Amino acid sequence: MILDAPTADTPAAYAAAADEILAEYVTDDGLDGLDVDMERSLTAAQVARVTGVFRALSEHLGPQSGTDRLFIYDTNQEGTRLIERQDAAAASH
Repeated sequence: MILDAPTADTPAAYAAAADEILAEYVTDDGLDGLDVDMERSLTAAQVARVTGVFRALSEHLGPQSGTDRLFIYDTNQEGTRLIERQDAAAASH
C-alpha cells in the first residue's frame, strides 16, 4: 500500500496515505502500532514516496509521535540504504 502512488507526491498526499494506512491497519483493529516489512529494493521514486509516508506516519506512531504506539520497520536489506538512513529515527527500537 505504501508503494502505491498517492494522488501527488506532496506532504498532503503523504499525510492522506498515512491516515488511510492508520485507519485500515491500526485504528480499526485496535492495534498498538504498525510493523512494516520491506524486503525488496526500491527505485528512487519509491524511496521518496516511502520516506514521505513514513514521515507522516511518524506523527502518529513511534518515538517521534509522543504516543506509546509502535512503528516497527523490518527489512532484510542493508542498513546503509537510503530509506533506512532517512527513517531510522522514526522507528521504534
